[in-house]
Amino acid sequence: MLNKVKLFNRLDKNFKRLLIRELLAGLLQHRKKSPRDADSIAACRDWFLNAAEQTAAEGLPALFSLTSGYTAAYPETTGYIVPTLYRYAKVYDDNAVRKVAKSCAQWLVAIQKQEGSIEAGYVGMNLPGCIFNTGMALFGYLAAYSEERDSQYMDAARRAALWLVESMDEDGCWRKNLSQFAAPTSFHTYNVRVAWALSKYAGVSKDDQTISAVKRHLNWAVTQANAEGFFSGCEMAGFDQPLTHTIAYTLRGLLESGISVGEESAIDTAMRGIRSLQQRQRPNGGYSGLFDQNWQERATWDCLTGSAQVTILMFRAWQRTQQRTFLMAFNKGIEWLKSNQIIAPHIPEVHGGLLGSFPIYGGYHPYSIPNWAVKFLLDALLLRQTIAQSPEKIL
Repeated sequence: MLNKVKLFNRLDKNFKRLLIRELLAGLLQHRKKSPRDADSIAACRDWFLNAAEQTAAEGLPALFSLTSGYTAAYPETTGYIVPTLYRYAKVYDDNAVRKVAKSCAQWLVAIQKQEGSIEAGYVGMNLPGCIFNTGMALFGYLAAYSEERDSQYMDAARRAALWLVESMDEDGCWRKNLSQFAAPTSFHTYNVRVAWALSKYAGVSKDDQTISAVKRHLNWAVTQANAEGFFSGCEMAGFDQPLTHTIAYTLRGLLESGISVGEESAIDTAMRGIRSLQQRQRPNGGYSGLFDQNWQERATWDCLTGSAQVTILMFRAWQRTQQRTFLMAFNKGIEWLKSNQIIAPHIPEVHGGLLGSFPIYGGYHPYSIPNWAVKFLLDALLLRQTIAQSPEKIL
């Protein structure tokens, strides 16, 4: 407790007020009224632009901590944030955001290792390349190529894809070149999100070897699911049960890859998991931060990143089934997420941010704003714009 008091005393007065507000919200289990979608989207934009200034847009800081500030640039999430920034820039014709997206993509090309991989951890740690980070960078290369039509991005994508395919075992599982920061298991099922990136590359390159590798991985991945769509191998280091964050990585990767290469078993297995999550949405619109193999809640706190990802899954499930329950879960989830978004224009480091956990002291990146939380919130908001009906009618 004494250390926490000392920490609080070192905070800027604006951060102290914010921290007190968030602590009270956690204790009272009460959130403010959510902002309008347009205001929330604009605040996400502001957060990303401010974060990019910290690195001159050479990658994006992994997170902003209320206690220690910005981290170094993070290749993994920068990779999959690039498509989000390009998407936003196209919708809003925003040259400032487009410039950041392009700069981040150029940075991803610059840091790619000779064999095609992307290092684990933060930039500058000089670690070996790993499967997940390379797959996430592949999303960025493909988005940049689609927007810029510059061959350097397609070349980087080709090298990354080849390294990923060559790293895969015959049965379709990735067991080598895993990140040392992940759970110390022999495989990580959430690497199916990497298969999604490969399926997108295959859609552009028409490379039969890549398509075959994706199908091989999907055939392996479905064997890790139980009857309710819960997957083994989704744990992250530091947690004894899978986070909603990595569960959603797995389900989204399986669903999108399955759609891309026409693997119905992958789609059906993903939908089982999505239905299980929909049935466990909390009254406030969020989800438990941790689940066990029986889909029992194992955390009182909400991993807001995971809740944002699951909210997107509800939208994708609605698109496939047109079942109203998924659409209701999607909109309820967005309202919960927006109510947790920090709207504080006078504090640019946090304005537009989404905390790692609710309450702020929860188990996933406490007292911090991960850049990927803001990314998934913005993705969900941009998806809602594609719905012709007004949110009021849908809700």
